[in-house]
Amino acid sequence: MKTKNISAALFSLILGGVAFNACEKPAEQSEIQRQVIHVSLPAESRVGFSDDNQSRMSLSWSANDQLTVIGETTAVYTIQPGFSDKEADFAGDPVAGASFTVLYPGTATTEEAWAALAHNGLTQAGNGDTSHIPYLAKLSGINTLSDLSFTSSWAESHGGSFVENGVVRIDVTLPAEITSVSKISLAGLLSTPLTLEVTGGDFTTERRLIAYLPLGCESISLPAGSKLTLSLKDAEQRAWQKELTLTPETTLAPGKVHSFKLNSKNWEARYAGGRGTAEDPFQIAEAKHLVHMQEDLDGMENAGTLYFVLNGDVDLDGRNWTPVNKSGNKDQVVSLDGKDHSIKNLKLTSGSTIGLFSHLYGSVKNLTLDSPSVTTSGKIIGALAGQAGDVVISKVTVQDAKLTGNSYLGGLVGRLDSANKVEISDCHVTAEMKATENVSKTASIVGGLVSRMESSVKQCLIARCSTSGTIALTLTNYNNTLVGGIAASVICQLTVEDSHSEMKLDPVGGGSGGIVGRAQVKTTDPKTVTIRRCSYNGTINAQHNFVGGIAGRAANLVIEDSWSSGSIVNTGKGYFGGLVGSNDAGTNTVSIAIDRCFSTMKISGKEYVGGLVGNAEAKGLSLKNSLSWGIVISAGERTVASAAACVGYTKSYTGNTYSNNFRSPVYSFSWQSYKLFDNAADAPMSGTDPDGNELTGNYMPYHGSAAPAQSTLSSVARTLGWSGTVWDLSGDVPVLK
Repeated sequence: MKTKNISAALFSLILGGVAFNACEKPAEQSEIQRQVIHVSLPAESRVGFSDDNQSRMSLSWSANDQLTVIGETTAVYTIQPGFSDKEADFAGDPVAGASFTVLYPGTATTEEAWAALAHNGLTQAGNGDTSHIPYLAKLSGINTLSDLSFTSSWAESHGGSFVENGVVRIDVTLPAEITSVSKISLAGLLSTPLTLEVTGGDFTTERRLIAYLPLGCESISLPAGSKLTLSLKDAEQRAWQKELTLTPETTLAPGKVHSFKLNSKNWEARYAGGRGTAEDPFQIAEAKHLVHMQEDLDGMENAGTLYFVLNGDVDLDGRNWTPVNKSGNKDQVVSLDGKDHSIKNLKLTSGSTIGLFSHLYGSVKNLTLDSPSVTTSGKIIGALAGQAGDVVISKVTVQDAKLTGNSYLGGLVGRLDSANKVEISDCHVTAEMKATENVSKTASIVGGLVSRMESSVKQCLIARCSTSGTIALTLTNYNNTLVGGIAASVICQLTVEDSHSEMKLDPVGGGSGGIVGRAQVKTTDPKTVTIRRCSYNGTINAQHNFVGGIAGRAANLVIEDSWSSGSIVNTGKGYFGGLVGSNDAGTNTVSIAIDRCFSTMKISGKEYVGGLVGNAEAKGLSLKNSLSWGIVISAGERTVASAAACVGYTKSYTGNTYSNNFRSPVYSFSWQSYKLFDNAADAPMSGTDPDGNELTGNYMPYHGSAAPAQSTLSSVARTLGWSGTVWDLSGDVPVLK
């Protein structure tokens, strides 16, 4: 259907005089006969847009017009040759049924696709042009296909309803500084802004812009005082906006043209400067600019990156923030450079995937989030982003955060998912984090930096990051919880290096560690979680099993040149280790490799308690050149438990490797079944203990060897050849450089 001219009236497309004609076929042909519908457009049909009420845009049939008829089946009816402006035949396969829907245009074969035609990818060619405006009409639930008329009265008399779309006409007098228009956006009518690309038009001499923004087919009621925001971008992508307050209550009815006229006063730049490009980013200097960033990213229609910088600190002043990119659109790519400024008082009280960003793709750097607050039952929460994909986050600090949620809770990012590469470097979090129990009582996963890293992340690097504060769980079931000072749950290729946590974990369990809660990479997967040059110093109150100073529970894990200190406290549970709580059992290919590490942790528990590793139930543990310099207290009995200065429980020696591991010469060890003794390096679980107990069976401790009297951690480390480029060994306790 094509349109002509202009007017200010109701959309009223009437399809009348419909007849059904069967095409005559030779008797020998058996194919289904085509159905032909004759459709007429009365001469008085008008669609109007002008304010002079003289020129009108009249609807008329054109080549390639189609109707879609939906009944028990769906068929597209195409216009037949010989049509005139008001008369046409449409032919298509017969549609059976007792109730029908008829759509114009027939380019959409479902009601959902038809509704989307109102706004998708529209471009106005020139000032005041109307050729881009789609006309949508729908008869729903009608009981006949005979004598159709696209009017409400006809539809109601035939058991159905009729809708058509409306149009907003914007008549704007432009200020002198706007000399071109490339895009117009109107916010405040629908949940997302109405947008329109504009090409052509001379705005240097004619300071007037006339634009047409199609609406959908629903009535829109706006109470008195409603605010609409009109935004413009020029050819250089500089942005302006103007706010319009509706004095009376206003209803935008479908099928009508609704005009808004705006003068040249009170226009303001949407940002402090910039064009949103890499060379000239949008400049954010106050809270309203940050809101515009949110609007512009969410309003992106094409793939690309928008660039932003902070010109100064921005205070959100406790307003309820709507996260950026709620839809999870991967084409909404952002580059945000904080320029060492801060966003203060970010506040979130609702939503399921929330943070400054709901979903983050792109890069954020040189930014401080000062005193962010999240108090919600949302499932995926992070101060910077609820969820992130391909992203580079560098030099982002979260300080004095208070974060509450019940599923995935991360100090920086809630969850990483569907990414080729993620890099997080030089980021620091200080937060009070609290996980509440959700209705289904499923797992709470809380990480000081990141909660969960899914297997769909191909590669992730965390470097030179730190966390401090508290992670607290208020639950009835700690068995399935995963908590990590840096990351809680890892199911991807991950390297954590040169990072430190002082998070107090209280109370936790199920799979909790000072750096990583659980490395859940499948044992048949070539991916590895590597932790190097990292440390944890803090208190862990364990309410369930599988807790470690570095990692709570793991497979395919490598720990190098790392240390832990502080305490793990629980007398009723077990699988506690100064470095690792437990390896994942059930397969002979499980592997954990620990080299050049030490722990000074005080650890108490009932069973499977080790100064370095609590449980080594499966094959594949390699422990070498490592030092246990803490305290182990176990309340278990020999028949049901085990404890040791180095590895508490070693069910199977074959396939495990122990080499050059030492305990303090005055190691504090308390377990009623075994005393301390030196294990042979080549067969650490053979022979007898000092009391003559034979070291056989399932419950065999590994104490390593006692270091020489008067030894210090550093002196033993020097004899083991720990690298002087990694460690400062000048004092009694090694320090990572």
